Amino acid sequence: MKKITASIIACLLVIASSISQINANVTDLRSRQNNVNSNTTDTRNRLSATRGEKNAALAEIEDLDFELDIVSEEIDFITGELDKTTLLLQQTELDLIKAENNRSLQYEALKSRVRYMYENGVTGYVQILFKAASISDFLNRIDYINQIISYDNNLLGKLQTTENLICTVKTCRVILIN
Repeated sequence: MKKITASIIACLLVIASSISQINANVTDLRSRQNNVNSNTTDTRNRLSATRGEKNAALAEIEDLDFELDIVSEEIDFITGELDKTTLLLQQTELDLIKAENNRSLQYEALKSRVRYMYENGVTGYVQILFKAASISDFLNRIDYINQIISYDNNLLGKLQTTENLICTVKTCRVILIN
């Protein structure tokens, strides 16, 4: 019986030692499980934060794409306006050259008329009227003199109009260039 008691005590000691070892293992496993759970929670929180950052970055990219589209449209519009203005400036330059050429021709014609009028004066008109052979011829000569005066006035008016056009074109050109 002593042997049995000793065997039972030895078994109980082995079982107690095993239980203590199992308790230590269970405690260690629970500690590890708590660490894994804590790490899992931390990882999930970081994943959630990262997804939030990703969504915020995607939203910002979408906003920037929208702004880029608007800026691109503005650039296209401004480029079109610049092209139109460039064409208008080129046409204005051509109009200015044409007007300056017309002015030179008109000035020479007016200068010739003024020289003729200076040399012949009003007496030229009077002489034309006195050379009339009849009343009908006299009236025709008055009509002819009126046509000459009308031509002279028209010539002067065209020169003034051309001068005004040149002034306007130069002003527009300065505005377009600036």
